[in-house]
Amino acid sequence: FGGNSERIRVVDGNKANPLANPSAYQIAGTTITVEAWVYPMNLPALGSGRVIVYRPADAGIGVDPFQSYSLTINNYGATNAPRYAFQVTDGVSPIGTGGDLYVEDPNPPQVGVWTHVAGTYNGSVARLYVNGNLAAESFGSITLSTGSTGFYIGGVTFDYFKGLIDEVRLWNVARSQTQIQTAITASLSGTEPGLAGYWPLDTGYVDGLNR
Repeated sequence: FGGNSERIRVVDGNKANPLANPSAYQIAGTTITVEAWVYPMNLPALGSGRVIVYRPADAGIGVDPFQSYSLTINNYGATNAPRYAFQVTDGVSPIGTGGDLYVEDPNPPQVGVWTHVAGTYNGSVARLYVNGNLAAESFGSITLSTGSTGFYIGGVTFDYFKGLIDEVRLWNVARSQTQIQTAITASLSGTEPGLAGYWPLDTGYVDGLNR
């Protein structure tokens, strides 16, 4: 991913690939796990971010609450402090009004280093793990929205990632820390219980065109 307009996109309707399966990323309810390996080549400036995985919320792209779930490098705070972050929302309530949970790593990401990032939500706690270690958690009860407008890796129409992304996994269950640690370096068969979507990204090349 070159950080400009490169991304992977799967749309809910009018699929470019007839084999694409929207149910792999249309995760609703009260449990989810999102994980990926990333190799960032730069960090976002203040007032921007980098999308790793993103599912827009019910009203579509650019409408608050913006996402149903996301795994990002976020630098939208008051000070210049990019951080790995995980967020889940109910898809309806504006951010900060009780319909979302947000967790971020207290430490800055390392540029030019492979890092495993995972976010989980079990119906009462949202957790962020970095390299299998618990980095942050936030308590609250929400029901995730199904979302809309597709599924994105590496950017949406904004916040394009510059670097490498590998082994993107979506689960419709909240994986435990032990489960995350056990499978962190292993390839999956695709038939693991609770696995909803799996993008190993072992082949292919994103050539600058929006996919």
